[in-house]
Amino acid sequence: MKSSKVSRQARYEYEKSMHDLKKISRAGICIYNPSDFVVYAGVLKRYEGASVIAHIPHGVVEIADGAFTGYDKLVEVVIPDTVTTIGEKAFCGCTSIERINIPANVTSIKYKAFYGCTALRKIGFEKSNKSLYIEDSAFQLCSALETLDTKRDIEYIGKQAFAECFSLKNLFLRNKDQIFIDEGAFRNCNALVHTEIYSIVSAKYPFLDHCRTSSYSRLRRVTFNKRSYLKNSVCCGAPLSKMTKKCRNCGLKHIKRTF
Repeated sequence: MKSSKVSRQARYEYEKSMHDLKKISRAGICIYNPSDFVVYAGVLKRYEGASVIAHIPHGVVEIADGAFTGYDKLVEVVIPDTVTTIGEKAFCGCTSIERINIPANVTSIKYKAFYGCTALRKIGFEKSNKSLYIEDSAFQLCSALETLDTKRDIEYIGKQAFAECFSLKNLFLRNKDQIFIDEGAFRNCNALVHTEIYSIVSAKYPFLDHCRTSSYSRLRRVTFNKRSYLKNSVCCGAPLSKMTKKCRNCGLKHIKRTF
């Protein structure tokens, strides 16, 4: 009962903040309180505000390690297009964040940057001509995330970067160039239905492991760019059947085609 009260209160504060934000924006007034942010030489060191929306000041180029860690009232963060790096555990444990937009200039999302953001439903990626490097466990345990559609080049997806995203149903990676996906990157994403990887994938280890552990799993096939390098199956690490291209352990079909 207590948790539902907190949830209603957080929702009320969020909607009120959004209303105020739109009003202030239309008036052309500064839409954040500079005293909420500890910034030094372009690095956001710490957030000290009480709002459920954090509008990071323009001019910040890096969000430091642990800058927002554990701030569980935060529902939305607005990241300016000047940011290039999101530090280790920057938003770790921010359990009320519902959406995040990754600006075009961001090239690095560090270790556990959004780990355990259990309310995060949407990640927006702005189109960019710069490659993005996503480190280990960056979005692990974002258990409300339903769709991942990158819409930009990603150079590397680290170990368990999106592991335990239990609600993830749709996965689309749209690189123009090669992408390296490390071990267990999407481990235990057992709600997956549609998986299409337009990129040329290089994968030495399974990265969709344990996505078909349940007999109720709807994931039957995964589609890759024709020029991808797969040492074995991406689900179990077992050899692929030469005839059907199915994993010999769980039966997941590996389809290669030209997009």
